[in-house]
Amino acid sequence: FEVDLLTATVNDLEFSNFYSVTATRNDYMHGIVAWFDVKFTQIHKPMIMTTTPYEQDTHWKQTIFYFEGAIKMQKGEKTNGSIAVKKNDENPRHLDIKVSYRYKGRNHHFHRVHQYKY
Repeated sequence: FEVDLLTATVNDLEFSNFYSVTATRNDYMHGIVAWFDVKFTQIHKPMIMTTTPYEQDTHWKQTIFYFEGAIKMQKGEKTNGSIAVKKNDENPRHLDIKVSYRYKGRNHHFHRVHQYKY
């Protein structure tokens, strides 16, 4: 998902998108992690600030959306879902985030939806 801050409207800040995670080894999945990048392109020396866990730390960090219990996944299995973000109706500085995930693996199958407030 990408937002151009030069042209974005308030409505652009409410969004939903799908995701898919493939296990690279036999392990437990406890949730999904979100981060953001900001590209400062309209300045004399363009730069990118990233909060990815793969680069040098910043004070912003990442956000984790924990699942209700861990998913025991086997290498190659997938978890699919969606994330929807909208402004809270009561406090415009807060966000309502809905994360869904579906798992159909060798060990079990299920679909869950969680609501988060930030």
